[in-house]
Amino acid sequence: MRRFTILLFVLLALLFAMLSPLYAQEGTTISYGSSTVGNIPADGSTTTFTFNGNTGDLITARVVGLTPEMDPNLRLAGPSGELLATNDNNLLLPAATDAEIVFRLVTPGTHSLMVSGTAGDFMLTLSVRPPMSVGSLTSYMVTDVSLPLEPAALV
Repeated sequence: MRRFTILLFVLLALLFAMLSPLYAQEGTTISYGSSTVGNIPADGSTTTFTFNGNTGDLITARVVGLTPEMDPNLRLAGPSGELLATNDNNLLLPAATDAEIVFRLVTPGTHSLMVSGTAGDFMLTLSVRPPMSVGSLTSYMVTDVSLPLEPAALV
């Protein structure tokens, strides 16, 4: 009987582990160019993700609610914990409750993205544009400039 109880317990534990959704936990690392699914267990709680950034990186972090009626908020903090940016709703999509931050990092190190808002599942995406090299112009210097415009845009 004891073996049967232990076997039943192990089987139930395995079944529970297989059926449980995989969510990011507090302090989960996210990399540039990736997305992850997370969960806010209760209204007002926060789920935190970290990433390593370099000076000059232009990051775009976007969080989309997957649960109906979810309204996520997004905050970006620097390596020393200072709040750098915050967003509740994307201004370009007034009917949507997505949150998005576009920010050029000014210090290297481990930055934090904090997702809060109403309870539910969400998807967080992080992308980057590396710093651009900047040259200088000298007076009377001949320079070729290439603008990436399509002919239709010139009309």
